[in-house]
Amino acid sequence: METVVRLTTGSARRSLVIVRFALSMAMAITALIGFCLAVWHSVDFGTNHRPLWELSQRSVQDRRLLHSLYVTACLCVAIPFIVVIDRFLTSKQSHRTLVSAATFEVLGAVFCGFVVIAMLGVIVAGSSSSKQLMKPIRPVILELLSNHTFMRREPNARWIFMDEGMLVNYMQTKFSCCGLDGHEDYAALMFAQRHEGEPFPYSCCTLKGGSIWEDPDLADVQDLFLCQSHNPTAIHEQGCVKPFQDWLQSKANFLIVHGSILLILSGLLLAAYVYLLCISIAGQPF
Repeated sequence: METVVRLTTGSARRSLVIVRFALSMAMAITALIGFCLAVWHSVDFGTNHRPLWELSQRSVQDRRLLHSLYVTACLCVAIPFIVVIDRFLTSKQSHRTLVSAATFEVLGAVFCGFVVIAMLGVIVAGSSSSKQLMKPIRPVILELLSNHTFMRREPNARWIFMDEGMLVNYMQTKFSCCGLDGHEDYAALMFAQRHEGEPFPYSCCTLKGGSIWEDPDLADVQDLFLCQSHNPTAIHEQGCVKPFQDWLQSKANFLIVHGSILLILSGLLLAAYVYLLCISIAGQPF
């Protein structure tokens, strides 16, 4: 009877070891994919579309979303080492070393516990930060649109965009949008009266390829007449609030989805390590 119990326990342990390795591999693959995406999102914030990040920080200085991406990238580099631990545990050489398999099972359990805590922090911080940043977007954009230093005339009669104007230009060109809810916002803000008859910035119009997004001038506009005639083929009709919020939310969604997957995998792997550790301590045969 005792022999049957031992054989059953040994078989169950071997099955659990296979499951543990499968979970380790799934975590490693998820982490490598997550690392690439976290780096891409971080670069998207800090380099590719830095003006949008600056715009989101104008009212609320909340960098948790960006920091959560950094933490995710660093963690995703470390997670594949769990496969190394697992391979050592399942190798015959591990039983000939001075360090017992139980020690590595403890290390694996501690590492998985750390991943669980870190992923919970990333999910909470990323989600709450994106909501915090999205709340003031409408008033911030409204303040920029009504700002009297949006752009000014140079002696050579060329419009020069100030910092505020450049941020709005970049946003409107990036998202193919105009104003808060549409180009009508500029009429309500009496933009034309403050800018010598210009009904809205050139960035509300469809621009030619290769145009500078932050500082477009008349030569960059594809067809100014059609644009100022509100022709849908030449002017951006949608407002900027929703696409801007969607852009921020996409960063948070990545953290939530990827973090949740790693959280589930690391939780299951933690349970496997703890169970196998209990068997090792009890002195059951491998």
